[in-house]
Amino acid sequence: MKEVGELASRAGADILECVEIENATEISMHLEMKDEQASARRISELLPEKKSTVEPPPDVLNAFSILGNTVRKTFSPLDPENRTAVVYLDDTRESLVSDSFTNAAGIVSRLKETGLKLDSFTSEDFQAGIEQYNQVIVIGRNEHLKERYKALNAGLKAKRSVFISTGVPADVGLLSDEIGYISTYSTKIDTVLGAVLRAFGFY
Repeated sequence: MKEVGELASRAGADILECVEIENATEISMHLEMKDEQASARRISELLPEKKSTVEPPPDVLNAFSILGNTVRKTFSPLDPENRTAVVYLDDTRESLVSDSFTNAAGIVSRLKETGLKLDSFTSEDFQAGIEQYNQVIVIGRNEHLKERYKALNAGLKAKRSVFISTGVPADVGLLSDEIGYISTYSTKIDTVLGAVLRAFGFY
């Protein structure tokens, strides 16, 4: 594998594909250590995680649980460099869930610790509020989508967006295929925060 790495380096290769993880890692390490053509630097510049200057502190990342967070609809991670709207459906008076009026405040408070560029909206004002945003995260239970999924599909059209369901994913088929979907099965603040961080690709 060292020989392959040397050949790639001399050829100025920017991308190597290898189906074997161990061999791919060995080639990558060789390019990083020996590359005189700066291809390793060019590759790193293409990677979003290398470009990002927004990185939640390790103690904040470690505090959030990702157990139970399941991606139901795949999506491209949101860009942490871009300001993102976060819509909380669980603060609406129309909600059918009786214990839904405290989680939004707790989530807002904990999100401030991450350093992400986030603005919060309630479900009553989200359609007008999110117009200026290219990225949107919506948080709520499947009960919250009743009579709202059409408005959400319309409001999130042409935006990068993720819906975080704190209930069972019975509503996954109601949302447009362009909207990512993460199910947490929980309204616990740390679990929801883990899903938010997953939406940005930190997990």
